[in-house]
Amino acid sequence: MEILKNPWKDKLMNLIEDSEESIRITSPFIKEDICKEILNHVRHDVCFELITDLPNAYTGALDLSGLELIIGKKGLVKSYPKLHSKIYIFDSKKAVIASGNLTNRGLLKNYEYGVLLDDGVLLDEFEIVSKIRNDFTEISKSAKIVKKEWIKIAREVKKSLKPIQNQHEESNTYIIENINHSIESALKKDGSYLCLKLSLH
Repeated sequence: MEILKNPWKDKLMNLIEDSEESIRITSPFIKEDICKEILNHVRHDVCFELITDLPNAYTGALDLSGLELIIGKKGLVKSYPKLHSKIYIFDSKKAVIASGNLTNRGLLKNYEYGVLLDDGVLLDEFEIVSKIRNDFTEISKSAKIVKKEWIKIAREVKKSLKPIQNQHEESNTYIIENINHSIESALKKDGSYLCLKLSLH
């Protein structure tokens, strides 16, 4: 087990670069520049799955453009309601449990803390990584695949929201104003939980 403290972005990118089969991540807050860096380090034949909470886009904590980049590179993006975990799994062999999101603050600036587990080191770590892997799989089963249409709708909804002035950029407290009825109807019709009445928390 290795303790991780900020800055740990270089460590993350090294783990991504060394992955030969799969990379699986959960992170509620995601920024486009970090997505670009990740994609520059992911090998072309590696399966990349990212689970986030799409309504965080309304607060500015989640960049829709970053999700589009990942989808454009054949990555799988899913949305899971009220996600708050930050899990990073590499080749089903190594796992990081940390407090940091996929943002420069989470990887460089904030005081974040986490642990890196390697199932090839100790039996205890093998069992823990296995449990983490299984938990990710369960979340993934319940999460919904983010479609390009969802991103388009979310972007239009975001334009209809007016943030409270002088709030932290990753704050979840925003006022809903002038929501376009057609957008909300489209969300309900799609059956997603993106309906604004339920999404802000």
